[in-house]
Amino acid sequence: MEAETLAGAGATQRAASAATLTVATWNIHGAIGCDGRYAPARIVDVLGEIDADVVALQEVASAQVHSDFLAGLEHETGYHVVAGLLRQRHGSDFGNAVLSRFPVRSVERLDLAIDDYEPRGALDVCLDIGLPFPMRVVATHLGLRPGERREQVRAGCHHSFGSTPTLTPAISSIGRMTAAMSLCPRPRSAASA
Repeated sequence: MEAETLAGAGATQRAASAATLTVATWNIHGAIGCDGRYAPARIVDVLGEIDADVVALQEVASAQVHSDFLAGLEHETGYHVVAGLLRQRHGSDFGNAVLSRFPVRSVERLDLAIDDYEPRGALDVCLDIGLPFPMRVVATHLGLRPGERREQVRAGCHHSFGSTPTLTPAISSIGRMTAAMSLCPRPRSAASA
């Protein structure tokens, strides 16, 4: 009886851990640390420490500036790497990236540029996490001003949900979106339809 209880507890623990997903977001500032040095190895070290299943990175320098940065991350960490829109900023291109331990099913790159503001983009990535439906991750780095953020969130929500979302069981939005997420329309329940 005790063996059955232990075996059952082990199965329950494995099932619980299989249902746990660790997600992180990080503005890496082009892999330049507080000391002003470009040090991509520190990014790899921190990613190893946090051991997240999915990571959204902001301010990732372009291949033109740092040709092997994302390839190095992929090689050193084993993540699947998806690079986002790279936008001109003070003479250098920067963008977003999604790192995933899960296979990537699809990718859409969204243009969230608002006139007269710094160009911005988002990655809309569907991951195969072993369930009948993919997990959708929308990663972005929104602008600095509240009005700009509102417009960017509206554009992202319109792309992701259309004008009225109906069901979003597996959507995670990560990046600098927390201040503006309440502007995204809420899914309608069957009772309110």
